[in-house]
Amino acid sequence: MGTVKPSSKVKIIVSIFTNNTDTLEKSIKIIESDFGELELVTPPFIFNHTKYYEKEMGGDLFRKFVVLKELLPRDNIALLKLKSNQIESYFLKENRRTVNIDPGYLSLENFILLTTKNYTHRVYLEKGIYADITLIFHKNQFEILPWTYPDYASEEIRNFLIEIRKIYKNQLSEE
Repeated sequence: MGTVKPSSKVKIIVSIFTNNTDTLEKSIKIIESDFGELELVTPPFIFNHTKYYEKEMGGDLFRKFVVLKELLPRDNIALLKLKSNQIESYFLKENRRTVNIDPGYLSLENFILLTTKNYTHRVYLEKGIYADITLIFHKNQFEILPWTYPDYASEEIRNFLIEIRKIYKNQLSEE
């Protein structure tokens, strides 16, 4: 029989994309208020890996990532997705999203996105939220999986996550 041990804390990374700078900046302020102090806000990344969101949100989408300063336990992590859905609802126009907010977490082993949609590679957490195993860390890099979204498969985002993983690893060693 295995011994139950507490899980290590994780680094929260939130993706926010929209085509409206004002909505983006307001979303970031709400995330900081609701989720906790931010350690980093990235410069904008162009969001052009899919046209999936254009019908709902329009074109010329761009994204920023925000990284929370404090490490969080994995217990109740699903609540971050529930909160992000509330923020998205706040910015609805004519019943359409104007911003997409996807929280996820980084561990030493992988990068997980939180989602409301079930699929073969997603694990149910609680309250209608699933964990999407988006990337795994192996041989000093994030490896793409067959279902990894094209934007997260990009070298630019995987390199960004490697840099955040270094920060995260230092934080873990200090705790």
